[in-house]
Amino acid sequence: MPVGSSPFPGLDLRLVVEGALGAEGTLLTAGECVVLQRILGLSEGALELYARLSLRQPRPFRVSELAYAGDVDAQVEELRSAGLCHRNVPDDLCLPAFSAEELRVACRALGLDARGSRPALEARLLGQRWVREPVILIGHAALLRRVEVLFFQTPHLSRQDLVLDRLGALAWAKYTPTGGPGLFARRGAMTLWERARRREWSPGDVEGLLARGPSGAGLDPWRYAVEARIAELATAAPLERAAGLEALLGQGAPVRVLLSRAWEQAGEPARALQRVLEGRGKDTGEGLACDRTSRRLARALGVRLAPIQPLREARTRTIEVPGGAVARAGPRPLWPTTGGALAPIEAAVIEWLGALGRPALHAEQSPWVGLYALVFADLYFLPIENMLPTAFRSGPVDVGTPDFYRRRREAVDARLALVSKFGMEDYVSKYDGSRLSGLSSVTTSAFLARHAPPAMAACVLGRLVREGWAVAAGLPDLFVAAGPGARLDEAFAGLAALPARLSESAFLVEIKGPTDTLRDDQRIWLDVLVENGIHVELWSLSAK
Repeated sequence: MPVGSSPFPGLDLRLVVEGALGAEGTLLTAGECVVLQRILGLSEGALELYARLSLRQPRPFRVSELAYAGDVDAQVEELRSAGLCHRNVPDDLCLPAFSAEELRVACRALGLDARGSRPALEARLLGQRWVREPVILIGHAALLRRVEVLFFQTPHLSRQDLVLDRLGALAWAKYTPTGGPGLFARRGAMTLWERARRREWSPGDVEGLLARGPSGAGLDPWRYAVEARIAELATAAPLERAAGLEALLGQGAPVRVLLSRAWEQAGEPARALQRVLEGRGKDTGEGLACDRTSRRLARALGVRLAPIQPLREARTRTIEVPGGAVARAGPRPLWPTTGGALAPIEAAVIEWLGALGRPALHAEQSPWVGLYALVFADLYFLPIENMLPTAFRSGPVDVGTPDFYRRRREAVDARLALVSKFGMEDYVSKYDGSRLSGLSSVTTSAFLARHAPPAMAACVLGRLVREGWAVAAGLPDLFVAAGPGARLDEAFAGLAALPARLSESAFLVEIKGPTDTLRDDQRIWLDVLVENGIHVELWSLSAK
C-alpha cells in the first residue's frame, strides 16, 4: 500500500530510535549510540528536518529549496554541529540537485560549452568548482536503516509504515511482547546479515557461515552464503564442484540436481544417480527435478527404476482466441478483451468471464497469503516464547514458515476445521484495518473469504500453513466465483472453447499460452487440489 508523507516525522523517528535503543541497544557500538543520542537531543524543528530529509532519496539538498517551517538555516546549522549532515559537499556530488538549465548556466559561467543533453553537461562540470550556494548531505542513513530493522524486527518495514498507523488506516495489534533474542543474538550476526544481503562479503564470511550451517533463527544469512558458494563452484573442476556441493547438501541446501550433474561430469554416473534418487518424489519441485534427472541417468546406465506415483492432472479446456497473442515490446504477449482492447492473458480472461457474469480474481499468490493472515490473525499473537520479541510487530517471528504450524498445531487444525465447515467471511470484518504479516490487500483477500468454497479454502490454507508461504508461488492464476453456467464462447465473437460450458460452482484456473509450460510448483498444486476434490482447470490458449 502506498505511504504518504508523515505529518509527524520527528515523532516517528524519536519513537523508532528510543525503541531500538531500549530493546536492542546492546547490538550498537558506543559511537552509534552517541549519534542516536544526538538525534534525540535535537530541537523539535531540527529533528523534523532531519527526519524528513532522511526519508527522501539519499541525494544532496540545496538549502535554498528546503521550504519547511521554522528557521531552516538555523536547523541546518544545528544538524551540522551535531554531525548529522555535511555542508562541504564536493561539487561533483551536487549535480543531481540542479536542473539541466541551471547546469547550462554554470557551464556558461565557466566558459564551457552549454549545449547538449544533461549527461553531456554533467560530464563538462566534473572536476570544476561551480556551486555557489549551500548544499547539504544527510548523514548516517545506514545507521537509521539498521535502527528501523531492530525496532520493527523485520527488514520489510520502515518509519514510513508508521504513517498508516497514525492516520488510523492500519494498526498494529495490541499484545504483550514475549521477549527473546530478537533477530540477532549478537552484533556480529547483525553486521554479517547486512553484508550478506548486499553481497558485500568480508574475508572469511562465506566460510564461517558454511562451517556453522543454518541457524534456524532470526535473519539467517546462511542462504546468501550458499548462493555465493554455488556461484563460486560453477567454474570449478567437476570433482572440486562435487565436493563443494556435497558439503552444501549435508547442511540441507537444495542442490541435489546440481550435485548429480557434477558427479556425472566427473565421470561417476552411478554416484550421480544415487544422489538424485535420494531426493526423488512428487511433493516438492526439487523432488520432481530429481525424478527427471534420475530417469535420464537410469536409461543411460540400463537401470530399471520403480516409477513414483504420477501427479494428478487438472481437467483441460482448450481455447482459440481470434487475434490473440499480439506481440509487444516486453516479455509477454497481449490478448484481446471483450471491449476490443489488449491486455495480459490473465486480465483478458478475467474480462471475458466478467462479461458472462462470473467475477474472477487474479489470485496467484498474495490474495491467498492474505487470506492466511486474516484466518490465523489471532493465532499470530499467542504468547509463545520468543515469537513476539518487541511491541511493534505484525506477526510472530515464525509466521509464514512450517514452524508456525508446528508450534500451534492444535489451534491451527481447529481453525481449519471451522473454515471447512463455516467459511471465512467473519474473519474479514474482525481484522479489517489490522496490520498483519502477509496481508497486502484486504480487498482481494476478502473476495476469496466471501466467495471461495470452504473446502477449497481449507485445502489451500492447509498447505500454506503446513509448508510455508514459499509454496504459494505455484498457486493457480485465477479464482472464479460461482455464477451462471454460461458458455465461454459467448464471451465475444469468434472465440472457440472446448469444452465451452462453465460449471456454475466456483473453481480455480491455471492459464497457459501457446509457448507456456507448467512449472513443477504449479504441477504440484494441481495434484494437491485434484487429490482433495477441488475443482481446478488448466486452460490452454492459442491464437485463432
